[in-house]
Amino acid sequence: MLWFFALTEDSTAFRQYAEMVMVAVDGAPSAYAGYERFTARLGGREGAFVLAHAAGVGPEGPHASWTILTGSGSGGLAGIAGSAQINRLEDGTHTFTMDYDLG
Repeated sequence: MLWFFALTEDSTAFRQYAEMVMVAVDGAPSAYAGYERFTARLGGREGAFVLAHAAGVGPEGPHASWTILTGSGSGGLAGIAGSAQINRLEDGTHTFTMDYDLG
């Protein structure tokens, strides 16, 4: 499945591939970890990168972390670094925010 993200007026990304593993145990919180490869145009530069992420639910509530995998940038995105997060809004919609440095 190919997912499209319109990040800003001059930035877009397509999720090309995702591999995830989920763990759920009766009576215990669930968790998952995964990797996703994106092709993107960010700030006028085109290339690809991989996001590594993990999420779950613990005693403090839900948690998630998304990190651009070091060394995964290619093409115009070689050297990209950063992190991302998904926020659920009160109306039930979600936003995806990525903070990155193109080096």
